Formats: sequence, C-alpha cells, structure tokens
Amino acid sequence: MLAFLAGILIGWPAILSSLFISLTGIIKKQPVFLILGGIIITGFAWYLTGSPALIYKKVGYSLPFFHFAAAFLVRSGYRWAAFLFLMPHAFVAAYLGIK
Repeated sequence: MLAFLAGILIGWPAILSSLFISLTGIIKKQPVFLILGGIIITGFAWYLTGSPALIYKKVGYSLPFFHFAAAFLVRSGYRWAAFLFLMPHAFVAAYLGIK
C-alpha cells in the first residue's frame, strides 16, 4: 500500500497531473491552479534532489518555486512568461520519459 501511494505522489501521476493543472491555470487565468500544481510537484521535486547529479538537485529544489512564480505572473497578467516558467518542468518530464 505504501509503495502504491508513493508511486502516486512521486511518480508519473504527480508529474503529469501537476503540469496539466498548471497549464489549465494559465489558460483559464486562475493562479490557484498553479499553486495547486506546485504543491503536487513537491513530492517529485523532493525525489529529484536525491539524485547524485548536481543539475537534478538544483532543478528539484526549484520546480515548485517555478510554479509559484508562474502563479504570480498569471495574477499580474503575463501569461506568456508563466508558460516559460513551466518549461523546466516540461523538459524534465520529457527527458525522464524518453530515458
């Protein structure tokens, strides 16, 4: 049961659902969705920091903050910049999906 729960909170469901929720927040101009996406990705970001590669540690610590910054940008009216702040999340998901 614990492995199943960890898979949901840290694995692909968390990665994809947080990205989808955050994109929905940008499209609908609702910063609350971006904050929710940042909270959901926290488990995966914590998992990334356990990697020996330094780049994963830096990206892992910053992923939730990118979502929170995107929420601030959506609230300020800069939707195009909010999309840019979600790019690291999309790149990490694509890289791990291909690898």
